[in-house]
Amino acid sequence: MDKVRHIDDQYRSHRCGIRRKRVVAATDPRNQRSMKMLRRLQRGFVAIIAVVVLVLFALIGVYMSTQVTTAALSSSVSYLGIQAWFAAKSGMEWGIHKALYGSSCTSSTFTIGDFSVTVTCTATAISEGPDSYTVNNLIATATKGSPGDVIYVSRSVMTSATLGP
Repeated sequence: MDKVRHIDDQYRSHRCGIRRKRVVAATDPRNQRSMKMLRRLQRGFVAIIAVVVLVLFALIGVYMSTQVTTAALSSSVSYLGIQAWFAAKSGMEWGIHKALYGSSCTSSTFTIGDFSVTVTCTATAISEGPDSYTVNNLIATATKGSPGDVIYVSRSVMTSATLGP
């Protein structure tokens, strides 16, 4: 009966989760082999992470470079657009002065800075009862570059002028 109780105690202690754990010493040759094997398995892992990080940084750099280039080109075209509008406005004032106080309403082309300005003038005679006068329709267009260029700017201004009654 004593033997039965002893076996029963071993069974109960095993069944209740009481186990003895083996302590592995650092000098155990089996442990050193497994550590070397683990290091070999992990050796390429850092290289993969480094390559992924480098590719991500390269992609971010390319994206930022295109954004900066686009912003600079957009700013330059906007600035040239303002200059083209002022050149067209100057051409319009010149055309109004020539049509009203000059010899006649004629079309002409000239340059202001880097812009080619074309002023088109069309005179229309109007008669209203005893009054007759001339209405001058003017279109001034300032352009820089040619269509299809990276920097092509064109602005037009239209107006009518008369020395009517």
